[in-house]
Amino acid sequence: MNIKLRKAALSNLYVGSIVSIGESFFGSKPGTVGVIYGINDGAALVINSNGQFGAFTESCLDLFMVTVVGFANTLCSYQCKNTEQLIADFKNNLFGPAFTAGQQIL
Repeated sequence: MNIKLRKAALSNLYVGSIVSIGESFFGSKPGTVGVIYGINDGAALVINSNGQFGAFTESCLDLFMVTVVGFANTLCSYQCKNTEQLIADFKNNLFGPAFTAGQQIL
């Protein structure tokens, strides 16, 4: 599979984007895979493969060296209503295939 990695910017992030987080993020190791689950008020909302979630502004995308590595079509219409739903969706492995795809690319 020939995937061209590209530096993340808010202009090229969409719900379902699979990203690699190059720096430690809430205790996760550099290179942890994440999925964009929302774009809100100038920030990308991301959940990583460890179940940690947060928001990245444009400057944080640079600071944490976030790189787009793929896209999960199955998540492109995902709508997060609240934190409890996000955690339940994570526990029910909704994001699992995207994490696996991202790890295989890296």
